[in-house]
Amino acid sequence: ANPLAHYETTGPEIYADLDGHIDYLVAGAGSGGTYTGVVRYLKEQNPKIQGVLADPEGSTMGGGEHHDYNIEGIGNDFIADTMDMSLVDKVIKVGDSAAFSETRSLAGNEGVIAGTSSGAALSAARALVEGGAKGNIVVIFPDRGDRYFSKGLF
Repeated sequence: ANPLAHYETTGPEIYADLDGHIDYLVAGAGSGGTYTGVVRYLKEQNPKIQGVLADPEGSTMGGGEHHDYNIEGIGNDFIADTMDMSLVDKVIKVGDSAAFSETRSLAGNEGVIAGTSSGAALSAARALVEGGAKGNIVVIFPDRGDRYFSKGLF
C-alpha cells in the first residue's frame, strides 16, 4: 500500500529492464500503492506511457455501478488515499469469468500459477490489444495462485 516503495523500486526496475521501451502499463489496484508508484515513475521518465487500470465489474474505483464480484485483491467502492486516479489514462472493466479464464490459461499454457487479480490484468491487456493498441504492454501480475487451490479455480 506504499506508492513510494514502488516508485523507488518496481518502477525503475521495469523501466531499466525494458530500456524505457514501454507504451502501456496495465495493472489492477486495491489500495493503489503499486499502480500509483509504478505509473508515476514511468510517466516521469516518459509522459507518453499510458496507465491502464484493470478494474473488476462491480468495483466503483474506475466508475460504474457497485455489485458483488469474485476477483480478489483489486477493486474497491472508494478511492484510497494511496491511489492517484490522475495517473489512469484508461479503465478497462473485467468480469469474473474473463479474469478466471485468463488465470486458468496462465496456469495451463504458461505454467504461471497466479491469482485472479493477475487474470484480470491479463484480460485487460488482451482487451487493450483487441482495441487496437500497439507497442510494448507491461502487465503486472500481483498475486500468486496457491491461495486459490482450495477454491476450485484450477
